[in-house]
Formats: sequence, C-alpha cells, structure tokens
Amino acid sequence: MSELAVATVTHNELHNKLPRLVYSVVKFIPYSAYLVWDNASDDGTEPWLREVPVPRLRVFRSEVNLYDLPAYNRLAETAQELGFRHLLFINPNTRILERIDVEALLKPFCEDEKLVILGRPGPRVPKGEATPEGVEGWGWCARLLEERDFWEPEDTDTAHVETFCFVVDVDKFIELGGFRFRNKLFDMREPEKRFPERPVDYTDKGNMIASEIEFSVRARRLGYHIGYALPWPFYHYFSYRGSPHTVEEMDEIDAKHGFPPLGYKYGQLGEDTYGRRKSVADGI
Repeated sequence: MSELAVATVTHNELHNKLPRLVYSVVKFIPYSAYLVWDNASDDGTEPWLREVPVPRLRVFRSEVNLYDLPAYNRLAETAQELGFRHLLFINPNTRILERIDVEALLKPFCEDEKLVILGRPGPRVPKGEATPEGVEGWGWCARLLEERDFWEPEDTDTAHVETFCFVVDVDKFIELGGFRFRNKLFDMREPEKRFPERPVDYTDKGNMIASEIEFSVRARRLGYHIGYALPWPFYHYFSYRGSPHTVEEMDEIDAKHGFPPLGYKYGQLGEDTYGRRKSVADGI
C-alpha cells in the first residue's frame, strides 16, 4: 500500500462524472485512502458514496457548496490528521490515462525537499497578451504582470500548476495556508485599484484561476518550489456549463484522442438506483 491519499470534490455529478472517476481511481491508482467531499449535492451523491464498495473510501459532506478549492483546503487538513504526507487532488472532469506508479509520481518530492506542489503547467499566457484586456479579460492577468520575476524560467509563459489534478506535500501546503481567495485581483472598472474588498464569488472561474496562480507565486516567494510534470498522465475534459454532460460524451472524447476504452458504463457502480439520470436536455 502506498503513502498516497487521493481526494475528490464533487457537486451534483452522480449521474455523469463522479462514478466514472471513482471507477478510474480504483482501477488505476494504488492509493492508501480515497477522500471524497460532497459539496451539498442533492442528486443522491451522499447516500451512493456511503454504499458504494470502494476500498478505503472516506466520505465528507458540506451542507453548503464550498466549491472546489476551499474544499481542497479542508481535505488537506483531513489528510494531515490521518498522517498522509502526499495528497493527489483529482476532479471529476479528469481521465486517468494509465496505471499510476506512485513511487515515480512522488519521486520529485523525494529529490527536492522544497517542492510543495506538482502538476501540469497552467495555460500559456504570451507576455504580449498579459494585460487586463487579454486572456478573456480575467483579472489575474494584472497579477501576472506584477509577479513576472517569479516565472520559471524567465522566458516561460506560465506561472502556476493547474488544479484539475495535482499533488501536494500536505505539511508544506498547510504551512503555506493553502489556497487563498479574493473576489477580484483586478477590477476592470477601477484599473488603479488592486484587490477590491468584496465577498468572494466562487462561481467566477477567473477568481479560481487567480487562486491557483497566487498559491504558486506565494510558494516561490517563501522559498518553496513548484513542479511542472510533463508528460502528465491525466487528461482534463474541458468543462463549460456542465459539458461534457454524459458518460457517453466523455467516451466519445476519449475515442477522438485515441485513449483506450475505460471500461465503465453508467450504472456499473449502482448509481442508477439513486435518483434519475439527467440528460443534456435537463441542462446539467
């Protein structure tokens, strides 16, 4: 058994993405514990998780939706309490591409005692486009400009590890304070003002990406290292307004990319007995 714990956060994904991921984790990752956080789902997720026969599964639930990254902070604290040194976060929009060699996955942490986070580099932001108006106008572009000195190496047009699937050194992650959140790093209406004081909008994708970047920058500033893993044995299904909606749509994407068939079918883990399966027409 490995020293690696795996963690997933979910919200109303029982009838499309979550069981497929759970099946994949059991199939491909020799984990020591699988921690799943249910963010106030009302589609049968919690009772299904309490019954599904998954080895070493621990289920947690919030009665309000905390969204992914705040729940990641909670799960890191739980992993530390359980005595795990490393935690692999993986969200339901992820396809595991091969059997994971845990020793090889964690080797960078053994070789670099300052490494705190490991994963796929974030989207490339060409320096010429790193302006408040660039990259869909997300406010984190301004932060990229301010933190240019922390890019590694100097001419690399990326600044963070993506959070669809990544590994952390649990103690270092918590020592750094985990992910932090502001409503906006940059307000287009007030370009001279940084970090406006407003309630955090966790539905704002720009805010979540800002938190990804801020963590990597803060880690470097405090003397820690971040690691970019290429190739990364995990694929991210780009999610927009809930798409892909069904297991079949994800299978079609796999086929287009030439990924081997996963072998999972809807209902295989008994999820079809909890509530009803929604279709694309339901708008999930």
